[in-house]
Amino acid sequence: MSALFSIIIVNWNAVDLLIRCVSSIYDKNNSTDFEIIVVDNFSEDESIHALAKKFPDVKIVVNSSNIGYAAACNRGARIAAGEFLLFMNNDTMMMSDSPLMQMKQIFETHKRVGVVGGALILPNGHVQTVGRYFLNLRRLVLQQLFFIKSTTINNAGRTGIVAVDYVDGAFLCCRRCVLQDIGFWDEHYFMFAEDMDLCWRALAANWRTVVSPEIRIQHEHGASVKKVLPRMIVQSIYSNSRFIEEAYGPVHRFFARILYLVGLCLRIPLAITRPDKKAGDYFHAIFQLLGFEQHVHKAKNLSNR
Repeated sequence: MSALFSIIIVNWNAVDLLIRCVSSIYDKNNSTDFEIIVVDNFSEDESIHALAKKFPDVKIVVNSSNIGYAAACNRGARIAAGEFLLFMNNDTMMMSDSPLMQMKQIFETHKRVGVVGGALILPNGHVQTVGRYFLNLRRLVLQQLFFIKSTTINNAGRTGIVAVDYVDGAFLCCRRCVLQDIGFWDEHYFMFAEDMDLCWRALAANWRTVVSPEIRIQHEHGASVKKVLPRMIVQSIYSNSRFIEEAYGPVHRFFARILYLVGLCLRIPLAITRPDKKAGDYFHAIFQLLGFEQHVHKAKNLSNR
């Protein structure tokens, strides 16, 4: 049976957050036809068993390895029946009432809107983001030199829909025809920047991206990836650099990598003076980015023979 919305949740080792996420969908959307598809990236906890026991109607796809966020989204999208596809992180939770109905009205009213997002709210009540600007070298310079914290657009106090460059993949809803038009998520992105890339390609295909600040979503913001922070810092740099190259060319990518190295070096003294920061994570990330860690592992392997 077809559904109006297919909600695709990518999960990795976060059973409690996953159960909370799915519960919020049922609690907040009583009047809208939807299906839920959970794509599990080879979790080692009890995620799948607990989910199947509590929500037997949820479709579950289990990957034999961690294939990354974009590839997992595509696996869910290809079995989805909905006209609209909502992609959610497992560490999100719907806060406002009837967000699916609100997005349905946006899509029906604005025929060239292809992607819709909402306001992502941190657990402390602060706004994480209500849409973002595309990353470029100018914004990257300002970001790495501490002039701006991120590419976030401050739309928190606005009502109605607001045009933005892109919305976070933590809560991103699009028409099925948009994905088909642009070729689905780019699986070259293991994680990070895949949402920016998707909205960039949607814009190139003449689809608009908007946010509705009235759709409020709580986001734990990196609850899964905090366990492997240095690797995730490097992955973020790789992904953002790839987007910059795809959007602006290889010369821009070269300078982006230099800017990221400068930014990591500048953050080490700050991390040393703050107990909530880990200077070792930045050192580790620099070693990975420069390839030193790979050489160290090779040397260890040779010495163990």
